[in-house]
Amino acid sequence: MKRLALLLGLAVFAGWAANAARAHDLVLLPQGDGAVVIRFGHPGEYEPADLPRLVRLDAYPEGQARAVSLLEAKPMRTGVDWLEENLSQCTGGHAVGMVTGEYDNGYWISVAPGKYFNTSRVVLPAGKDAGHYLKFGKGLFPAVGEDFNRVVGQQLEIIPQRDPFKVKPGEKLPVKVIFEGKPLAGAGVEIGDGKTRMKEEDIPRYQTDRDGVVELPISHGGLQLIAIDHQTAPLHPDLCNHDDYGASLAFLISE
Repeated sequence: MKRLALLLGLAVFAGWAANAARAHDLVLLPQGDGAVVIRFGHPGEYEPADLPRLVRLDAYPEGQARAVSLLEAKPMRTGVDWLEENLSQCTGGHAVGMVTGEYDNGYWISVAPGKYFNTSRVVLPAGKDAGHYLKFGKGLFPAVGEDFNRVVGQQLEIIPQRDPFKVKPGEKLPVKVIFEGKPLAGAGVEIGDGKTRMKEEDIPRYQTDRDGVVELPISHGGLQLIAIDHQTAPLHPDLCNHDDYGASLAFLISE
């Protein structure tokens, strides 16, 4: 019985590890009461965020130039739907316009099809498809006001080019994608409701132009989740074969 339990545990781990190595997203979901929910993964299959990997979590108060570190303001709480409530309590009573985060998902390496380990080529030099995965997230609130297109300096960043809270279903929202401060051309950007699970090959993607801009269709009210993945050559080829970056932007519009 113990052997069976061990084998089952290893099988579950192998499947989970394979999923964790893929291009999951850090998602910061704004709530109508001025709170934010932190999730990791894909819509319909979110996983608990490993909070020590959340290296930045900042709130931008309305009309303020500087951000407030939520990691310093309040102790972290674990859970699948980690919820930071009453953000204004951390910003001196100011309404929050935007929350941003950075998440280091570490190194993942494959040793066989569908089997990944959370380590680098230093530990498993014979492994294949080794990557370093960095995630960036943004959540916008109506209080963002005229700062909706503010550039906060994330390595991979999605920036609305029109006030997203003035866009109605049936219209399009132009966004700009920048990587390391420069427009990212020819990149596929996805948009969804942040809830519906879809197969990777079925997700529609819209390509950025030479200026890193793409117009995304807003098909419904409620939650909007925009996401992009970008892969580059590794900064540390002794550790991995490629570096992988993911960025998301979430906001709520009227139904």
